[in-house]
Amino acid sequence: NMVAPRGERIVVPSRVINGGFDVKFEEDPYDIKLHGLMTTTQYSDAITRLNDMLKPSRSKKFDTVLLATGVLMVPLALWGVRHGMLTKKRKRLLKQYIQEFNGQNP
Repeated sequence: NMVAPRGERIVVPSRVINGGFDVKFEEDPYDIKLHGLMTTTQYSDAITRLNDMLKPSRSKKFDTVLLATGVLMVPLALWGVRHGMLTKKRKRLLKQYIQEFNGQNP
């Protein structure tokens, strides 16, 4: 088991996807300081699992259609509700994965 100095953290970069409404975490460990907490393979596997877990919370084509037809106001209101729900879902899934990850990697 790898041990790093107390307080060391891995900063996981992300990039914007789906027209700026969602983020995807960078799976490639190149130029990421792992501080000896995990191997590059473990990092890639963990971030791939995280991105897969977050897929259900990402915007769909339907959300794009609602936003594009926003001049009619009703679709824009529906988009706002859906966007809020997806944001809450993403936050819940992210917290769940963080707990699972920290449990597996004390």
